[in-house]
Amino acid sequence: MDTTLPSPTALPSTSPTAAPRPGSQLLVLDASGHSQALDCPSGGELRILQGRVWISREGHAEDLFLDSGELLRLKDAARLHLSAERAAPAWVRVSPE
Repeated sequence: MDTTLPSPTALPSTSPTAAPRPGSQLLVLDASGHSQALDCPSGGELRILQGRVWISREGHAEDLFLDSGELLRLKDAARLHLSAERAAPAWVRVSPE
């Protein structure tokens, strides 16, 4: 089990209307500042489609902030807590492996 969140992989900007991978889901995080818990499978991906997102992983001290066009790939299954930043909504596509 890795002990830190991996660094995000920079990607070109992605349109929120781009075709999703099979089994993926779209999360819309509102600007309220409340976090949303999310269980992600091993090998899962989070792609930030719009906005800036704070990501905390249970059992890990380090948090991440990802912006539009960035991607987080999870080596192991994880319970994440996500929140939109900068008082603006964010769109996140969550895909299994």
